[in-house]
Amino acid sequence: MKTHSLILAAFLSSAAMPLAYAETAAPTPVEAVEPAEKAVAAMAAETSTAYANEVAIANMYEIEAANVAWERSTSEDVKAFAKMIIADHTANAAKLKVLVDQAQGDLPDSLDKTHEGMIDALKNADDATFNATYLAQQVDAHTKALELHKAFAKSGDREEFKAFATESAKTVEAHLEQAKALSGGETAPHKMN
Repeated sequence: MKTHSLILAAFLSSAAMPLAYAETAAPTPVEAVEPAEKAVAAMAAETSTAYANEVAIANMYEIEAANVAWERSTSEDVKAFAKMIIADHTANAAKLKVLVDQAQGDLPDSLDKTHEGMIDALKNADDATFNATYLAQQVDAHTKALELHKAFAKSGDREEFKAFATESAKTVEAHLEQAKALSGGETAPHKMN
């Protein structure tokens, strides 16, 4: 009986080795992973918690980036855009906080590494490229945010968050169009200098 136990233990430990190896194997190459924005949208569509966390980080980034733009830009158009971004994303953050508080949840209170890197890139951009850097970030961030809001509005798990996502998508879409229009004027020196 003791021999059978030892054989069974040896078999089980050897059967578990591929499983243990699979858990420590190298991660899948980035090229094999679906695009980040689709993954974020898919995650947000699953839970209001994940969605709220992504929106909270996006709002914090937008406000901080706009503050940098307000201080650094010499373009009145970019400054006006930044002022609008600060007002709209501050209001959006307040509405989100009310929803999350009602759901007895918590929101992140700091940026993730990706958004911290974006802020660093803005702060480190030279004067000649600052507006282009800021507006390129705005187009990219608002494109991703629009996908996130639309995905959650379509298939989110809580109706009050879905309504918030629908409302937010309208504002984000307007911001995206303005950012695109401003970045399209980059060649006009009077607009972006």
